[in-house]
Amino acid sequence: MNLLMPVSTLMSRKFHVVTESDNVKLVKEIFDRKLVAHILVMRHERIVGTITRCDFFNFFSGLTKQFEKTTLTQSLLQIYKVSDVMNTKVTFIESSDPIQVALEMLRDNIFAALPVIDEQEKLVGMVTAIDIVKTLAKEKATELHFSIF
Repeated sequence: MNLLMPVSTLMSRKFHVVTESDNVKLVKEIFDRKLVAHILVMRHERIVGTITRCDFFNFFSGLTKQFEKTTLTQSLLQIYKVSDVMNTKVTFIESSDPIQVALEMLRDNIFAALPVIDEQEKLVGMVTAIDIVKTLAKEKATELHFSIF
């Protein structure tokens, strides 16, 4: 893999979006139906937060521990808003940035995903550590050369 290639060459163009005012039930439905680990939170075409599967299910398990009745839990999922659960610390990467920059950001900040924006700061994709691993796995293994000193 050429680490100088732009992030746009391996980013996913499929992502799920909710708004801050959506109820948490929508987030649960997305996580239940889709094989995704991150949902982006948007306000007026700008990313204002993220919700990870892990963060959501930690929140949800807290609700179910407090309230044993399924009906009550379902009601709470409709009462709580995305803004109650989302992480507002979002780091972006530009689609033209090299893959190496994405790797460093994922490593140094312990992120699992980075929203990808274009020059106009419009959301165009998402890059995850899994995207990079999948790309690496597709490449043919190269012969290793060892030098003896």
